[in-house]
Amino acid sequence: MQNPSHTYSVTGRTDFTVTLTVTDNEGATAVATRTITVDPIPTSNNPPISSFSYDCAAAACNFISTAKDPDGAPIAKFAWTFGDGAEAVGNNPAHTYTISAVTEFTVTLTVTDNQGATAVASQTITVNPDPSVNTPPTASFTPHCYGEGCIFVNTSTDASPGAIVSHAWTYGDGTTSIRDQCDPWIELCGAGRVVYSIAGTTTFTVTLTVTDNLGAVAVATKQVTVTPLPPAVQGCTTSDKIVECVLDIPARSNLRVTIRGVSCDLGLQVSTPPPIYDWLLVNACDKMVGYSDWIWASNDQGKWLYQAGTQARIWFNRAASNRALNPAEGRLEGTFPNWTISYEDGDHPGAPGEPDFTDLVLGVEATTVR
Repeated sequence: MQNPSHTYSVTGRTDFTVTLTVTDNEGATAVATRTITVDPIPTSNNPPISSFSYDCAAAACNFISTAKDPDGAPIAKFAWTFGDGAEAVGNNPAHTYTISAVTEFTVTLTVTDNQGATAVASQTITVNPDPSVNTPPTASFTPHCYGEGCIFVNTSTDASPGAIVSHAWTYGDGTTSIRDQCDPWIELCGAGRVVYSIAGTTTFTVTLTVTDNLGAVAVATKQVTVTPLPPAVQGCTTSDKIVECVLDIPARSNLRVTIRGVSCDLGLQVSTPPPIYDWLLVNACDKMVGYSDWIWASNDQGKWLYQAGTQARIWFNRAASNRALNPAEGRLEGTFPNWTISYEDGDHPGAPGEPDFTDLVLGVEATTVR
């Protein structure tokens, strides 16, 4: 062949010796050899998301990182500044402030992922050295939107002896919700959720009002701009490391996901986008066949209810550590109320039987709700 092509399977820069032997029409030959250097296909890296919570007993405070890497990789570095000149590293540091009166400090967490990308989060906290006096809570939240659906992750805090007992949301479109007291260790405790009814890009003003157990109140307001998703056809599509599978839901339903087959050995997360934001399978490759769970709104709201005429979306997110050379793919079979999703992670390119779409096989079953 005069101009062949060849794909090398490498995980790092590698030298190869390529030899060309040519033969003319009378049988004479000549040989040329050249050493080439091959780099693996670069992988895109999503930066981490920095966030944290804290709890103070008088002037002694504990800080808890809630930072995440969308690629599924662990956070590599945590760097803290506490607003009084002190610094720390690690994901859950403790710090005691030297103060004699109620004082505000700006605390900053800088996180770095395994590929060197960074993210920064800051909060202004109020530290009260006298625990007999209640300090008002601090209201804050982080919006995450996908199309018309948004979830607002509550990051509010309250120093002891206060404890937040109510999260009241107004979403800017006339709808509201109230989340009563919940365990602060439950992810998405007090979160707000809304699906906006819009025809085009629209901006809404979202307000969170938190109240603690001693009646102190704090308010946080942010604007979010929402753009509707284009119409989707039932099936699976791939974008970078994420495979999105769309299911048509003709009747009010809850959905249950069951693992029917697992043969992957690379990082894989299965989740639902906002406004649900449920991490169905954090380490899908480590699960057993038969594992089953509902799609939840979160621990404080129960199963997510899909309305008639809507679509369910399930994301398969290949972790940053996955160095597969081929793109991930998904196949969707079946119709309401039963589907099968077969996922191919793109690993072992060129191996016998690849791609085989057996790296993760999920059954999705809808239960109609009257």
